[in-house]
Amino acid sequence: MRTRAQADDDGHDRRADAPAPRVIHTGQAPGFPQTPIDTNGAGDTHTGALLAGIAAGATWAAACRRADAAAIKVTRRGPTTAPTAAEVDDFLRGR
Repeated sequence: MRTRAQADDDGHDRRADAPAPRVIHTGQAPGFPQTPIDTNGAGDTHTGALLAGIAAGATWAAACRRADAAAIKVTRRGPTTAPTAAEVDDFLRGR
């Protein structure tokens, strides 16, 4: 089944057949380019950081920014080398 999206007054795409207030957020979140050493686990790191931010009450924009900053994971070898929250905070400081 296909659904149609309609932009609301805030520019968010709202599924036409979804019960309110389900909103599909759209927009752009700037990334933080890195020179990759090992991308194994990068998607898990990004998803985990994004969901942790949302669970902690962050806005989608703030959660996306932190998840994008967690891209520093790719500068490390191995699948279990995700940055800590403190490391992400340090990375974001001044950016």
